[in-house]
This record gives sequence, structure tokens and C-alpha cells, in this order.
Amino acid sequence: STAAFQPTPYFAAYGASKSFVLNFSEALAKEMEDYGVSVSCLAPGPTDTAFFDGVDPQRIDGGHFFRKSARADPSVVAQQGVELMLRGGMTHVVGAINRFMILGNRLAPRPVVAAISKHLLRPAAVKSDTV
Repeated sequence: STAAFQPTPYFAAYGASKSFVLNFSEALAKEMEDYGVSVSCLAPGPTDTAFFDGVDPQRIDGGHFFRKSARADPSVVAQQGVELMLRGGMTHVVGAINRFMILGNRLAPRPVVAAISKHLLRPAAVKSDTV
């Protein structure tokens, strides 16, 4: 998940678990490369699956990121995952927009990234004058 690449206020356990999976996968990939074993981690971003059943994008300030039209096609995600695995790639982020956002996360100061994430992921019922 692209949640692995930034803090995810209001989804902290989810984001932390994805960060763990990313770091664990990349560490294992380096440990196992001398044995001819590859480990790949796919970060698809929002994908049109049952994961979003029951999620109302209107209830999240940045909900436009989760609406059906913004989700990746699962067959495209699966194809890119298979290609990643077959070429022995370590990490792949699906979608140019997701890759651009992750680049921004890496370049911006961590407090700024956390504040933006908080603003985008805040439940619509929780309002504050600060970002």
C-alpha cells in the first residue's frame, strides 16, 4: 500500500502495518539475494476491490482519493505485481500519481507530510482550523 510511505493519521495502525511490510520486504530482499531468492513488495494505492465496500468518501476530508473513479483497476495492479515478481524487482508503486505523491513525501519535511496526511484523512466530522 502507498500508506507505507507516509504517516497516516486516523489510519495509524493500517499505515504502520504497511510501513512494516515494506521495510520487512526490502530487508528480506537484500538478505536473500545471495541465495537467488527475490522478495517483491507491491504498493498499488487505492484499488477497486471489496476493501472499499462500506467506505463513504464523503466522510473523509480527502475522500476524493478514495472514490471509485480514482481507484486502480485490480487487473492492472495484478499484472504489474506479476511483472515485478518475474523480473525480481524489490518495490513497485502502481500509478504515476502515486509515484509523484511518494516523491513529494520524500522531499517535504516530515511534519509537513504528516500535516497534509492529517488534513486529507481526517474524518469529515472532525474539523479544526489548523492543517
